Amino acid sequence: MSYTFTSKNKNYANNEDLSHSPQHRDRLNEIFKNSKTILMVGWRYDSDFSFVDFMIEESKDLTIVEIYEPNTKNVRKEVTIHCSDILDFDIEKEYDLLLWQHGPEHVFKSEVLDFVKKVSDKFKHIVFETPYGHNPQGEMYGNIYETHVSEWEEKDYTDLGFNYVKYAGVNNDAFIIGYK
Repeated sequence: MSYTFTSKNKNYANNEDLSHSPQHRDRLNEIFKNSKTILMVGWRYDSDFSFVDFMIEESKDLTIVEIYEPNTKNVRKEVTIHCSDILDFDIEKEYDLLLWQHGPEHVFKSEVLDFVKKVSDKFKHIVFETPYGHNPQGEMYGNIYETHVSEWEEKDYTDLGFNYVKYAGVNNDAFIIGYK
């Protein structure tokens, strides 16, 4: 994951810096900067450790919900982690930000829409990122939850009430990131 909208970890060669859309880049950076409490969905050490380190350096209060138990290991002690399906997780407190990058495509779209309706009052901001359009993926490293079961396009983000922008890839068409 690149966490393009805020961290030092960017893939400029793949257009993951949102430079083609400064208004979205600046708004996403502002959301992150002003968010002190963050509920992050999904964790995998090999792809997320540097971003989590960055958030800790930025003094963020981070809670992670990860469905696949082997992925709940190796999390820094400053982070609260729960092994749970986010769709079943009881969000007891309010957060500044719900961050779900590279995750909604692993859930049926109708479940994501229902989830957002159910929990949106718990968050000041919500940021989702998914592959754009058709992007098949099956089980990876024994994790059945890595399978892509939904495809995301502009209308899906609009249905969630999100602002969105496509980015990454040669034609800025590899991913879509949305926020509200």
